[in-house]
Amino acid sequence: MLMGSDIAGVQATDVLQAFTLLEEGVGTVIGPAVDGGYWLLGRSDRDADIFKGISWGSSQVFSETKSKLESAGSSYHEIQERRDIDNGSDLDWGFLNSLILR
Repeated sequence: MLMGSDIAGVQATDVLQAFTLLEEGVGTVIGPAVDGGYWLLGRSDRDADIFKGISWGSSQVFSETKSKLESAGSSYHEIQERRDIDNGSDLDWGFLNSLILR
């Protein structure tokens, strides 16, 4: 399982859900990001072909990855969408302050 380190609001339950789904036999667990990428990707099989030909860094990463999974006949499950922080405009100070104050 791979997870971004710049994910606002990620919860331990998100990660536990992803591992549980993989243990239950889902081929791929994917957490979409607001910007069109994904913040988490877990796989129970090791076929790396889904990573080839992806427009990395674009808003199409998530949709292209889903298309690759569908073409490969791999089962997948989407979990909670989260916001990743790539630049200053991604910051939502009210949201981040609420995390700090908890």
